[in-house]
Amino acid sequence: MWSPDAAAGTGRRAVLLAGAALAASACGFQPLYRTPVSGAGGAATAAAGLDSIHVARIPNREGQLLRNHLVHDLNHNGRPTSPAYVLTATLTESQSRLAIQSDSSATRANLAIATRYVLTRAGTGAVETRGSTRVVIGYDILQDEFATLSAERAAREKAIRQTSLDIRKRLALALIKPVARDP
Repeated sequence: MWSPDAAAGTGRRAVLLAGAALAASACGFQPLYRTPVSGAGGAATAAAGLDSIHVARIPNREGQLLRNHLVHDLNHNGRPTSPAYVLTATLTESQSRLAIQSDSSATRANLAIATRYVLTRAGTGAVETRGSTRVVIGYDILQDEFATLSAERAAREKAIRQTSLDIRKRLALALIKPVARDP
C-alpha cells in the first residue's frame, strides 16, 4: 500500500544516490576495468593493459596452476600475439601446524602461498612494477589421511586462486593511466 512516508523515503534515497554519484565523478573517480571510449585520445585502460601481458612459466605444479589462473584472469581476449609486457613470478609455499593437542598432534594447519612478481616491458625489459603477495588458508587435519590430503589440496587451490586475483588487481592499478580531464 502506498503511503506518503514511504514515498518521501524513496525520494530521499534517490537524491542521496544521485548526490553520491555526482560527488564520485567530481573527485576524479574512474572505474578500474572501464572499456575504452571511441575517440578518447588513446587513454589507456587497465583492461587493455592486462590483455597485453604474457605470463612467463612458473616452476613446479603450484606455479603451473598459478600461471593458468593468471592467463585466464589477465587475457580475456586470448593470449596476446605481440605482448607489451612480460610477467614473471616466483612462488613459495609453507605450512604451519596449529591447535596442538596434549599428545602433540595437530588438528588444524595453515597453508601460506607467498609470491613475488615483476612486470617488465616486452621490448626493453624495463620494470613497470614489482610486488609480492601472501595468502594464508587454514584447513583441518583429520584422522583420515585421505580427507586431510583432500583438505590440504583444496586449501592450496583456493590460495593459488586468491593469489592470482590479488596479482591481477595490483597489476591493473599499476597499469591504469590517468585520463586527462577537460577543465
